Amino acid sequence: MSEQNEFFRHFFNYADDMMCVAGLDGYFKILNPAWNRTLGWSTEVLLEQPWEFFVYPEDLESTRAVGGDIINGKLVFTFENCYRCKDGSYR
Repeated sequence: MSEQNEFFRHFFNYADDMMCVAGLDGYFKILNPAWNRTLGWSTEVLLEQPWEFFVYPEDLESTRAVGGDIINGKLVFTFENCYRCKDGSYR
């Protein structure tokens, strides 16, 4: 593995922020460990459910809009919304 790839893998896996790759099919493909620490769900559950299941209902419209921007080639530098925790709360 190249030094650059190793850096990005390390950055992704050890970041405090939740980072992911989601597919056009509506499911997460890759999640960093911050998702488990922050929301309390196992990786398996997070990958089995559509990502919309976890998004705070009032954030769905803006989340879909940002997804559309990304699909249309626009750069998105920051994005925040609330996600459902295993205990039913939102963060």
